[in-house]
Amino acid sequence: MFIQLKNFDYLFCSKVYEKFIFLLPITLILGNLGINLNIFFIIFFFFIEEKNEIKKIFIEHKIKLFLFSLVLIFFIFNIIHSRDIFLSTKGLFGILKYVLFFLILTYFFKKKENFKYLSMIFFISLNFILIDTLIQFVFGTDIFGYTRELNIGSDIISSRLSGPFGDELIVGGFLKNVFLISILWFLFSNNNKKIFFFYLIITLLVILLSGERASGIMFLFFCFLFIFFFNFSIKKKIIFFLTLTFTSLIFFSINENLRKSTFDRTFKQLGIIKSDVSYQGHKNFFDSQWGAHYLTAYEIYKSNKLIGSGIKSFRVECANEKYEKINSLRSKSRCSTHPHNIYLEILSETGLVGFVLFLFAIIQIFKIQFKKVLSARPNLYLFHLGILIAFITLVWPIQTTGSFFSTFNGFFYWFYAALIFSKPNYS
Repeated sequence: MFIQLKNFDYLFCSKVYEKFIFLLPITLILGNLGINLNIFFIIFFFFIEEKNEIKKIFIEHKIKLFLFSLVLIFFIFNIIHSRDIFLSTKGLFGILKYVLFFLILTYFFKKKENFKYLSMIFFISLNFILIDTLIQFVFGTDIFGYTRELNIGSDIISSRLSGPFGDELIVGGFLKNVFLISILWFLFSNNNKKIFFFYLIITLLVILLSGERASGIMFLFFCFLFIFFFNFSIKKKIIFFLTLTFTSLIFFSINENLRKSTFDRTFKQLGIIKSDVSYQGHKNFFDSQWGAHYLTAYEIYKSNKLIGSGIKSFRVECANEKYEKINSLRSKSRCSTHPHNIYLEILSETGLVGFVLFLFAIIQIFKIQFKKVLSARPNLYLFHLGILIAFITLVWPIQTTGSFFSTFNGFFYWFYAALIFSKPNYS
């Protein structure tokens, strides 16, 4: 069996704040309110139960905290000049919440058992999401009564799956981001690579079925990167690449509506193939709704080059009439809660200063994990490699993304950063 009941004795003996950390996979499914409440309890009980360790943690991270204090001064100026002070202040409190969460997780991950059991619970949640989403695909309704969404166009019937997330179409993003957390330690520690590749294929297929194109593309990107650096022979790598490619082609060949919604709709938005009324006249990506978001974000940056328009202010600033002149057929659809790309979000809302700080943080995180991969023991090489590649796919600039400052999407950036910055004794 994958999981033995006796393994859960460790969970019952853990501290209260650790129990709440073990509940993270469940609260991610419940939604933003569940995540925020859970993180609040984690912080609250940590300060009660580990008050003797707090000083040590702050000393250990004193350089990071000093740098963050400078960043905090910048954010204060950013709020003062924000297009919406309330939204930006709310966003800053969200950042402070995640900074404390980040510090607590780096401490939590020092114990090998903590990540092992957390990944086990993520593994259970991964199976639950996969099964529930497949039930929704086959029967049209999942176990909670949520139905799949059908978008009927002139020549395309696209199906969007949400699984247990209801109205939130984020099941693909959830699977993409938790796959590594779920699988790496639990399966590699048991040297069960066949099961790993089974879940790799199943997760990929469910993400593709969900209709979330960006998540599907990035997960495919992860698969190819991981296999490329996997310690297989060249022959086995070629076999797996061909298997993955032909499986995907056959999968799309037998599902016409999915093929049309994935490829035809994308090519119409880009102006590559002739379009129906919905995409009439599209010459390139910037004539799509997402292209309009990107162009608007860049124009907002040009108007606020140094410190941006204020964190979480894109949704307000985008409505300014001066942005109607962007070179996009979808200029009327330029507004959203965020520009759907974290780099453009950071650039437009925090300006050049915030963008440079963000790039610096990403580069430092990448360097730390890259060194871990190079110096890893043979039994931990795949563990650290997987985390590195997962982080790369998370921050890859050429993709549509959720908001960096949102609760659900922001969670994964801080979670992986904590996992990378932690110094565990994984032997």
